[in-house]
Amino acid sequence: MVKPGDYAEAAFTRNGSDEPNQHVAVIGWGGPLRYRSGPFDVTWSDGGGTFTANESSVRRVFRSDMLTPEELYTELSEAPDVASCAATVNTWVHDGALLHVNIGSAPGARDIAVIRSFHGARFLTHDKDFYLENVHCEGGITGALHFDAVATRNIVGVNCTFRYSAPSNPTALQDAARVRRTNGLVAFFDCDASGGAKDGWSFHEDGTPGMHVLLLGCSGWRNGFSTATSCNGFTTHDGVRAILLGGDFGLSRNGTEVHVIQSTETWAAGCHAVARDVDGSSVAFKCSNDALMWLQDCSGDAAGQTENYALQANAGTVFTRGFSALAGAWRSARVALLRHFEKAVRPVPSSLARPRACAPKFRSVRRHAGCCSR
Repeated sequence: MVKPGDYAEAAFTRNGSDEPNQHVAVIGWGGPLRYRSGPFDVTWSDGGGTFTANESSVRRVFRSDMLTPEELYTELSEAPDVASCAATVNTWVHDGALLHVNIGSAPGARDIAVIRSFHGARFLTHDKDFYLENVHCEGGITGALHFDAVATRNIVGVNCTFRYSAPSNPTALQDAARVRRTNGLVAFFDCDASGGAKDGWSFHEDGTPGMHVLLLGCSGWRNGFSTATSCNGFTTHDGVRAILLGGDFGLSRNGTEVHVIQSTETWAAGCHAVARDVDGSSVAFKCSNDALMWLQDCSGDAAGQTENYALQANAGTVFTRGFSALAGAWRSARVALLRHFEKAVRPVPSSLARPRACAPKFRSVRRHAGCCSR
């Protein structure tokens, strides 16, 4: 149990130097535990056109006093030099000695979230059960949350947020929340993974089979930073089995909002995905390779690009019941395999029936074999 409050910079596992070797529960007791890989209070000086602070190793900069509709910090754009920063509102630049920001006025001490080059909640060797509750992580050069060890264990998070991962290397962009090589249950309840440098939620077996993912009431918004591609709000790989209940995902920079890949199996019920991409195609839900996806009472909203797909079967097989394309088309190369079972549509039962039990009444979409990197 951890006293609620703000913990900054190297405070989480001493920047990755001290990892536990036992079963662990980290609970913000009596209030939120907030960790940021940067300061919570910054002293600003008037630099004439910009305001400056003595902060080094800066990776991303956000306005915490200006929130998006999803209640995320608004990111400042990095300017090429101090003169450009001074001329452009909502930009930042580091000149090698000082951090410069321009938000059109003097920032308050807690108005700017400076994300520096520290690790987030990173666990590369810990291989025991892990429980998190009321923990909120901002930043992290290997992700705001990252479990990597080969392990047979369970990971559970309740009422947590993992946001604004910031890479130490622009070519090695990392997810907001990533779990790899875990044989067991990986479950998150009322949690959010947003503003990641690459994906929001990312789950990989990577040679360790047996990962079973459950997300209930979780979300992932505005993922993808800088030159990152294939950015997803939620994605599974290898043979991961996943259940998504009542999730919201959207506005990733370049990729698909919900993308299941390889031989994964995923059931999503009551989920909503909004795609507004920047690379020429917007895709809300995508199923690739030999993956199976069940969509029950879900909705896809894809718009703003040359190609817009609320649902795309990219070699994978998708079963739908009560799926709504609010904007964008359905895409499948083998249209003859579309079968309509709309008369069998029923609301999601309160008992949350298992996906396999629902599969015979679903509508099937399948495309030719192949792989898409997005």
